[in-house]
Amino acid sequence: MLQTNLAGTAAASRAALALLRAQGRGALYNVVGAGADGAYVPGMVGYGTTKVALQYLTAGLAREHEGTGVIVGSISPGLVLTEAVTRNMALIPPAQRAPRIAYMNIIAELPITSARWIVAETTRNQRNGVRLNWLTKQRLLWRKLTARIAPRDVVAQSGIA
Repeated sequence: MLQTNLAGTAAASRAALALLRAQGRGALYNVVGAGADGAYVPGMVGYGTTKVALQYLTAGLAREHEGTGVIVGSISPGLVLTEAVTRNMALIPPAQRAPRIAYMNIIAELPITSARWIVAETTRNQRNGVRLNWLTKQRLLWRKLTARIAPRDVVAQSGIA
């Protein structure tokens, strides 16, 4: 996980930024997630460690590219129901899956939903050093408040359940 999430992103950022600097403009967004804000996420210490390190890396790169025409930022897409989530769900004993699935239906998104948001936000953004955050406190509160009156079943749509 350290190799992929941190070292891989650092190497890819370095290569991409060299090209963007050479052309004098462009944007690089690194994907951060659970733990990037330094908050503890149970059972995800390794993953969270890489994401908080990526947030630091991205913030540093943004400062180093200030005024160059190159934008550096991060994207926090929230919980996206990817193949990795599917693999991890298979490891959870069936008796323990129901509460996790219920919570995932409140906060998670299908990849297409996240992709559309990412394209819209990165296309619109003109600020360096920004962190684009999907699962804001307001969105999370709204989802929790409306979960019973307008239930979502994105887990079934994703094929995980």
